This record gives sequence, C-alpha cells and structure tokens, in this order.
Amino acid sequence: MILTILRALFVLLMGAVGWTFILDPGQALGGYTWLSIAIALVIGVMVISIDMLAPRRKLLVFSGLFTGLVIGVLAAYALSFVVTLLVDYVVSYINSLNTAPNPFIPDSQKILIARFIQLLVGVVSCYLSISFVLQTGEDFRFIVPYVEFRKQTKGVHPILLDTSALVDGRIADLADTGLLEAELLVPAFVQKELRALADSADKLKRNRGKRGQEILQRLLENRRAN
Repeated sequence: MILTILRALFVLLMGAVGWTFILDPGQALGGYTWLSIAIALVIGVMVISIDMLAPRRKLLVFSGLFTGLVIGVLAAYALSFVVTLLVDYVVSYINSLNTAPNPFIPDSQKILIARFIQLLVGVVSCYLSISFVLQTGEDFRFIVPYVEFRKQTKGVHPILLDTSALVDGRIADLADTGLLEAELLVPAFVQKELRALADSADKLKRNRGKRGQEILQRLLENRRAN
C-alpha cells in the first residue's frame, strides 16, 4: 500500500516537474510545450516499471522512507553539479556547430534545461532511494550497521532434526566435515519415535529405527557437532 502511494506521488511529481518547465517563459521547447510533461511522465513510468521487477520485502516503513529520502536528496545534490557540467558541455558543442551570429541555444534556455534535468534527477533519485531502502533494508543494514529496519535474530539458528533426517544419515556425514556451526536439536518425541521403530515387528521399520538410533549416537559422539 505504501509503495503504491509512493509510486502515484512519484508520477504526479514527475508531471509537476514538466509543468514547471512549461510555465517558464524562456522554455526551450518552443511550441512543443506538452513535450516536457510527456518526457517527465514517460521517465516516471519507466522507472516504476523497472522498480516493480525487484523482489518485495516487508520492512518498517517509516525508517525506510526517512533514510531513503535523505539518501535521495544527497544523491540529487551531488548529481546536480554533474548535470550542470554536462549541459554546459553539450550546449557549448551544439552552439559551436551553429554558424549564425546568435547562439542556437542562448544562456537563458541553457539554464532552464539544466534546471529541468536537475529536477528530474532529483525526483528519480529520491524515489529510487526510498524504494531501494524499503525493499532491501536487510542488506542495507550491512552498509549502515546501526540502522535496523526490522528485528533480527543474531547468531546461527539451531537445526531441528526429525526422524527422516536421522534415518537418512547424511547429516552425520555433513557433521563430520566440521562445516556445521549451528546446534543440532533432536526433540524427545523424535527419539521416542526412533525407539518405537526399532522395536517394531516390521523388519523394514525396525531397520529404519536402528539406523536412526545409530546416526543419533554417532552425532552424540562427534566432537565437531553440537
């Protein structure tokens, strides 16, 4: 729900950016006043479409919104200098190709173009930053270790073994490698079930029960297993 509202606001902001470009009397698109809104909306739809392909994750919303907004504003501020340099370079190159006495793109229009692109970059940066933090807060915590978006259980989770895992026996081979850091837990009802199988009149069940007991005993004697 929050992401849906965020996407709707993002599209409206992109349209507003295009509209402010139209309202400026020095706008650089001449008679194509609708083109700036169209460009802004198309970029907005493309960004949202790409974002929707990312996997969703449940996180605490407000901390994600705040953190993402701060990152987006900082990124937009940094990129605004890059945008200004690029616009200056491109406009200077275009004007150098013009043989007329007057420049093809005057300074007033160059400033307007730079401002328009900076607004687009700012809105896109804020949206992507918020969306990124909302969806990847768990990974983001590795970058900012003191920002936690949801409660996490620290340490290695224990592994609960059932009857089939003990009868299968491969868990004992895996424990022999020393790669298992987690604690192995065998509930009392599983041990009781193994004893019942070992005492069964059915030969197949009896063999399964005895094998499970052997694997359990092997794990108990294994110093590499907890």
